[in-house]
Amino acid sequence: MEDFKDQLTFLKSIPDPIEKLLTFKFKSDFTDFDVDVSQSVMGLLQQDYLFLRPLRLSLQPGATAKYQLIEPSGDWWRGDILHSFWTTFRQSLIIELSRETFEEFCSEAHIKTLGDGITDHFREFPLPSEVWQLLESFAEVNHTIGNILPEFGLSRHNISYGHRMHSINTGRMYLTRDYADLFLHAIDEYFKYNCIVLQQMYGMSFRTVTAWLDHFEGWEDFVVQNRLSAMIDSNGKPKELFPMHFERFDQMIESPDRDFSTISISVLPQSHDELMLCLENMISQIEQRDKEIRQL
Repeated sequence: MEDFKDQLTFLKSIPDPIEKLLTFKFKSDFTDFDVDVSQSVMGLLQQDYLFLRPLRLSLQPGATAKYQLIEPSGDWWRGDILHSFWTTFRQSLIIELSRETFEEFCSEAHIKTLGDGITDHFREFPLPSEVWQLLESFAEVNHTIGNILPEFGLSRHNISYGHRMHSINTGRMYLTRDYADLFLHAIDEYFKYNCIVLQQMYGMSFRTVTAWLDHFEGWEDFVVQNRLSAMIDSNGKPKELFPMHFERFDQMIESPDRDFSTISISVLPQSHDELMLCLENMISQIEQRDKEIRQL
């Protein structure tokens, strides 16, 4: 499996996969470079996804190293990470150490925020060896083609008044905490039952989502075209990363509390067992999907 972070020479020389990922996230000076929209990754996406092949590869507006694929309408496609490492890494520290111990450690290490100095101190956290092993494996596969999905966005001239978001990524990040099984669950419900979960997730920005999904003939076509079979079970439903994940997500969406940034904490793993299952399943899905894409 190819780790696309290795496009940056100074990262390729870092042997620890977690240190490499955290260095890229918090210490890299390459502000105009992102792995999932690099020229090599966008070129691979265009090659691997049939619906992207006719599109034009170009730099993003004002960028020197970030790329996108452009439709004749001006709408665009970019790469985006399916399963976030950072979200689960942070939660693993809270689960295994307890929030109080975690916050005390950060204070003693003079870490003002988790991203401030974490790269220099993360190995000092006393996590169980089995958790470290899975986190290392997850970091190794996090920026491979098996964990990248083409992300759709509307061009600015196609955004109507009051439409505040031109990319599907923002709503997905805040409401699903970048867990792909939850996002696929909402999409499956929309295609099969015209469920309003996606509309509740995106509100006034729902037009971007429907414009994206209109590219596909239905749920099955969406799965096939986006190379997602590794994340789908034998009944054609998205695989849960751990038990009750979908139920907790549905309860969050139905909650009268609309502060999703707070209540979406409920969709994170809450115990050691959930954390282990979550990591194992994300790694397995990414590895399988990477293999399937490269065999095309």
